[in-house]
Parts: sequence; structure tokens; C-alpha cells
Amino acid sequence: MKKEGTIVVVDDNRSMLTAVEILLNGIFEKVVTLGSPNRLLTTLREVKADVLLLDMNFSSDINSGNEGLYWLSEVKKADPSIEVVLFTAYADIDLAVKAMQRGATDFVVKPWNNAKLVATLQAALALRKSRSEAKQLGDIKRSFSPESSENGMFWGTSPPCGGCAPSSKRWPTRTPTSSLRARTGRGKRCWPARYTACRPARTS
Repeated sequence: MKKEGTIVVVDDNRSMLTAVEILLNGIFEKVVTLGSPNRLLTTLREVKADVLLLDMNFSSDINSGNEGLYWLSEVKKADPSIEVVLFTAYADIDLAVKAMQRGATDFVVKPWNNAKLVATLQAALALRKSRSEAKQLGDIKRSFSPESSENGMFWGTSPPCGGCAPSSKRWPTRTPTSSLRARTGRGKRCWPARYTACRPARTS
């Protein structure tokens, strides 16, 4: 299976990070792990992440899930296109549902099932790709819209040319045609009357 996409995993449990990294290295092109969310926004920009797997609690004495909600909001403000999947305990499922209403893509319950985790993250990556392609298509359509043309992207503003003579009145070549000589029957070179009078033929 072709590996593609970049995922960032944030959890304060080092053994859990190691296990997830080993599992996802065969799925994603790049896996970045963080034991703290302190450098999360900087890391997301640096690695151009597609998916974020985010724990909801980082302090040992706090299990409200508010930390996860806070960082979810910060990530979405910085880059709304990143798909965020939450790591949560059984007791936090209601909180995870609320987080999805705030922009999270999905959640995975700890302890997780490997197949379920991989399927959830692959679905998030596919969603990221489809939204990116739809945005690019929308940008292309807008660039060719009538509004863009009216704003001067495709139409010039120069006034139409009014001083050019019709092609039928351009000065003829100086070599008279044989048909003109044949019609005159005289030793003169005849030019059309609208340009000039007949002038004597040059003698050697």
C-alpha cells in the first residue's frame, strides 16, 4: 500500500506515542509525535500536516477535556483545512461529540483497536484530500467567472481603433499587373483611378 500524507500525534503518554508511531509508519508518509501541545501550532505549519491525532487531556490532575477543546479551537483558527481526530477515554465520549460539533472530524476511544484507528485516520486523510481538490476546482471556476472578466482580468480598456483604412484602399504594389497593360493597349502603366492618373511607361 502506498504511504501518503503527514500526521501529527499529540499525547503526554510516551509509550502510547511509540506504539502509535510504529503502527502509522506503514500508513502515512510522515508521522510526527509530540508529548505536549506547546509547540503544536508551529509543528503543524512546519510539516504541513494533513491530519492531527489529538489527546483531550494533558495534565495528570485534570481530566475535563477542556485542554483538548482549547487546542482544537486553536488549530482550526490557524488552519481550518487540517482534519482533527481526537483520542478520548470512555467517559469522554459526550465531550468528544461536542468537539466534533466544533470542527473535529472523528474520535477514537482508548484503549484503541488498531484496525479502527487506522480506518478512522485514513478516512480523515481522504476527507482532507477531497476537500482540497474541491477547493482547487472552485478557485479555477472563479478565475474564469464573468465577474473576474469584468474586473479587467481578460478584457482590455483601450478605445477601438478608428483611423485604420480599409484593406481595399491600401496602396497597390508598384509593379502593374499584365491584365492592366492588356486592357489599356498603350505604352503606359495604368494605376487604378482612385489612386493616381496614368503615368508614362519608363523607357530604357
